[in-house]
Formats: sequence, C-alpha cells, structure tokens
Amino acid sequence: MGELVEDFYTALSNHDTTKLVALYHEGIIFKDPVFGELQGDLVTKMWYWLLENGPDMEVKFSDIKADENKASAYWEARYTFGERKRPVLNKVKAKFEFKDGKIFRHEDDFSLKRWASQAMGWKGKMIGGTTYFRKKIQFRSKRLLEKYTIPLIHDTKHDILETPLVSAQWLSKNLDAPDIMVLDTTIKKAVNNAQSEDESKCIKNARFFDIKGMFSDKETNIPNMLVSPEVFEEGCRKLGISNHHRIVVYDRLGIYSSPRVWWMFKTMGYDNVAVLDGGLPTWEKMGLPTEPFDLKKTYPKGTFSSHYRKELVITSEDVLAEMNNENTLILDARSDGRFKAVEPEPRDDLKGGHIPNSKSLYYVRVLKDGKMLPSEDLKEIFNDLNIINKKLIFTCGSGITACIILLAAELVGYTHGAVYDGSWSEWGQLDEVPIEC
Repeated sequence: MGELVEDFYTALSNHDTTKLVALYHEGIIFKDPVFGELQGDLVTKMWYWLLENGPDMEVKFSDIKADENKASAYWEARYTFGERKRPVLNKVKAKFEFKDGKIFRHEDDFSLKRWASQAMGWKGKMIGGTTYFRKKIQFRSKRLLEKYTIPLIHDTKHDILETPLVSAQWLSKNLDAPDIMVLDTTIKKAVNNAQSEDESKCIKNARFFDIKGMFSDKETNIPNMLVSPEVFEEGCRKLGISNHHRIVVYDRLGIYSSPRVWWMFKTMGYDNVAVLDGGLPTWEKMGLPTEPFDLKKTYPKGTFSSHYRKELVITSEDVLAEMNNENTLILDARSDGRFKAVEPEPRDDLKGGHIPNSKSLYYVRVLKDGKMLPSEDLKEIFNDLNIINKKLIFTCGSGITACIILLAAELVGYTHGAVYDGSWSEWGQLDEVPIEC
C-alpha cells in the first residue's frame, strides 16, 4: 500500500484535490492538532480549503513504510499563513490505515506550539502549547469547514456536467470518479409494469433518493409537493451529497421520475445534475455494473447547501394570473384523454379537464423506448406548439411527468420554463378555478 500513500502525497504536491480525495475511503477519519478529528465530507472540505487558501504550498515527503493494513510517512509543508504572509514550515509524521484498497484513517502529528509560533507570531508562541489554544483552534476550524462550500469549478475542466442528459456510456466511463453521485429516484408504485422490476439491485454506487418519503411535503394532501429548502438540504446531507458532486439521477422505467429530481435540484439552486438517458433498463441491457440495493445503508454526512429559485416553481395563484397572458404557454403532460376529460382521473376527488388556454403534450411523445427522442424530433414537437419567446409553465397530474417535458424543452434550448408544483392534483380539486374540457 506504499504506492497508495505515494500517490496521495504526489497529488498533494500537485495541488490535485480531486485525485487526492479519491484515495480516501468514503468513511474516512482524519485527525491532526489543528482540525481535531474530522470524518467524511469534512475531510474533503479541509483539503479543498487548505489548497484554495495555500496556493504557494510546497510539499516534500519521504520515509514511506507500509504493509497491507497500515503505513507511515514523513512530510513537510512550506507555505505562507494569514494576511501577514508569515512563513511556515510544518514537519509532520503521518499514520495511515486502509480499508477496501483506500485510506480509511489518516492521522497527522506535529508540534502545535511550533506551528502556532510560525503562523501567529508572538501570541502563538505564548499560548500555542496550551490546552485552551488547542480546543479553541479545533472548534474554530471545524466551524469554518462546516460553513465552507467547495467551489463548483475546481481542479479539472470535466467537473461540470455540460448537458442535463447523459448516456449510459458516459456514466460507465465516469462512474468511479470521486465527485460522481448516482441517485436512484424510482417511485415504487410506478414500476408495476416496468421493464426493470428487480428492486434488489441498483447501479453500482447508487443511493436511493426517496421522492415519496423524505423529499415530499407531508403537510399537504397534494402528492409529491416540493419540500422546503431546509428539508431538502438536510435530506441531501443524509445521503452524503455535497456541492462539489456531479449528480446523475435515474429510475427503473427509463425516464419517468428522474427528471423530477433533476428539476428539484435546479430549483434548489444546484445545476450540476443530469438525467441518465434510458435509466436502469438501458444500463442493464448494456451489461454495466450493478450491485445489491441496500436501502438501510447510511453515509457520512454531506454538506449540501441550497439556494431556492422561486421563479422555477409555479403556484395556483400564478397560473390564474398567467393563463390568459398571450406571452405565456401552459403545457400539460397528461394523456389527451385526461386533458379532454374523456378518461377518468386516477383520484376520485379530482374533476376532469384542463387549465384554460393550456395545450396538451403527453409526456410519452418526447420518449421512445424509455429514452429521450433525438433533438431534431424534439425541436419539431416544440416548434409545432409555437413556444418561441414565451414563458413556459409545465403541468401534469402530480408534478412528475411535467418535469419530463420540461427536460425535453431544455434539451432543445428553451430555458424559460417553470413547473406548476400542485398540477392537476391541486387544480382539479379547487372550487373556484376555471376548467375547460
């Protein structure tokens, strides 16, 4: 495992944070005199913060000793610290433990008093060796990391997803990248007639994003309503999601519920997310790696932070204000039969029909075999609807399939879209709103 440690220090020397953190196990535990003990994503944030704030850091390492389970090394970091640019030479003895071929535990030991004397001048020299100083600096360091956000753009030009739709081939090539986060967004009730019904397996490394559970508002009888930014943020953190991740979402129907989660992340101010075209069925047909799905698995807590974009969410009041505006078009993803009230609604308490002046765009029209149609075919569909220079509002039965046609519109360049979150589940039970058939 000496080679692993050498790779770690080489990445550190090169300021290659992405490669460095990729060598850590997802349950990494780190400890040193300044930061104290850190776990999981806080360790990742520490290295990003250190290298972001220490662009002049020079690293030398030597004396690597390793076996299959443990390793030790000596390394030195030379850099300037703080506004006064005080020169620091930190001499560090490191210990490592390994798990699943990665670094599971990492402990750096150095003289805190010597470091404080260099970094903080005479004050550091006076108090740097005290227990009070150790506790204070560790507390402040942890608070700093908790508030710190890893920059969206870092280390390599490939860190930002360039399209809202990615192929199975692309994901298979990037699956093991340290900043890739794969989320299974399947709604269980929707897969009764799915092409892929095996709930016991998922794409390798995938985590379950529970739309119906953790990520739906429980304070309303309208299904699938968007949760508050605070609840969304906490749910993402429980899944180990942070703001440096490239998120790929998929479901077991090809494309069904995954665009809803794509839209949810965008609504929460996070654009580095894409839908897997064809979902699990395409992935399985290509013989790509799957693994047993462990719904009870827990993860090191992430640090995801949201920035709510209210303009992407439409309310019933907004619909009433916009539905007669000639510069606004409402597109309904339900079937033509439900749109025209010749097919029953799945819920008994809902009326039939559609929002006045809306147009029908049944979501299956933008799909073929569980995948998005080619761009040219999508352009033809939207050109026929005359949507150029119009504000688009997308609606459906309960906010799920509206996001499919929203995604299709974005793929061909229409970016002024928002989702009526309550959709027909709300409009169809309101007493004082107009309905056409």
